[in-house]
Amino acid sequence: PVGVLTSKVANVECHVMSVVGKDQFLDGRRDVPEAEFRELLDSEPSLEDYLGLARDGVTYAMLRTWALGRDSALIALDVKRRDEAIVAMLQAGKTATSGGKFVAGKALTIAGGAVAAAPGAAAGAVGATRAGLEKGLAMGSSLLGMARGKKSGESEIQSI
Repeated sequence: PVGVLTSKVANVECHVMSVVGKDQFLDGRRDVPEAEFRELLDSEPSLEDYLGLARDGVTYAMLRTWALGRDSALIALDVKRRDEAIVAMLQAGKTATSGGKFVAGKALTIAGGAVAAAPGAAAGAVGATRAGLEKGLAMGSSLLGMARGKKSGESEIQSI
């Protein structure tokens, strides 16, 4: 009995908030007739709607591709802008490589914890993880090396 009385007293705030909330939400309320409530607001999209959406998407993609191609051609023809784009690409590659090394280190740490938890099953996973990460880093470094190589007659690009 004492516990019930205590819970009723402690729950007074909840009851007061409930009454205040009902008063707030009931003011200005109007009843909505069922006909209005059940009215279909929007029909299911038809095949024509989907085709129109696809047509608009293709049109946008074609215009965007044309604009990017034009911009790429203008950059390729301008020696200064081309050099700036290559430098930016090399910097982005270095950032991605350093981020990849960080992630690889974390992955190896996690894999090491898995080996400690389940030595038999995780031992093979660590080797496969290490090999995959090393292969990915090697491919990234290779691509960066190809981007750094320049043919005769091209302008000098500062090393990053």
